[in-house]
Amino acid sequence: MSCLPLRAPTARPTLCSGRAEVWLLRGAGREGLRRAAHRQLEEVLADYLGPASSPIAVHGRNIAPQIVARWQGYPLYASLSYAGDCALVALCPDARVGVDIVYIEPQPDQVQVARDYLDPQLAASFAYQDAEARSIAFARAWAEMEARSKCLGLGLEEWSRSRAQVLARPQLKTLIAPPGYVAVAAVF
Repeated sequence: MSCLPLRAPTARPTLCSGRAEVWLLRGAGREGLRRAAHRQLEEVLADYLGPASSPIAVHGRNIAPQIVARWQGYPLYASLSYAGDCALVALCPDARVGVDIVYIEPQPDQVQVARDYLDPQLAASFAYQDAEARSIAFARAWAEMEARSKCLGLGLEEWSRSRAQVLARPQLKTLIAPPGYVAVAAVF
C-alpha cells in the first residue's frame, strides 16, 4: 500500500488523472468540521475550475458529494470523512475516491463489531491482541473498509464473501495522519 500526503487547506497541487489529492482540516466539533469540509471542497473546486454560475458540487447527508463540473474533460469525484478534531476532503479526476479517518481509541465492542463487519479471520485475530494493538488494528481495518465502501458508493453492510470481493477492487493508499489517527484513501 503506497502513501499519500495530506495537504494543507491552502495547497493546490497539480491534479493528475486517477491520482487523489487529500486535504486535512483541523477544528472542534463535528458539525463545524463538516461545514468546513464542504466549504473546503467548494473552494478547491472553484480554484481548479474557476468561478461557475451554477453549483459545482451537490452535497447531502450520508452521500458522497456529486460534482457536476468536469476538469480538463475528466469527471471529478470527491469524498469526505470526519473523526475527532480532523476532517478529510478528497478530490480525484477520472477515478472514484473514498477516504476515511478514524481516531484510535479502545472501544468495548470492537471484537463484536469486527465480527459483524470485517473479515472473519481478521476479526478473530483481534481477540488475541492487547487493547492498544487491537485498537490500532481495528482502526486501520475499519478505515480501509469505509474508504473502499465510499469509493464504490456502498453503504455499511455486514461482512459477506461477495461483499469482500467487491471491496477488494479499489486500490488503497495510506494517508500520513496526525498522531492518534489512521487515515486511508481508496481509488478505483
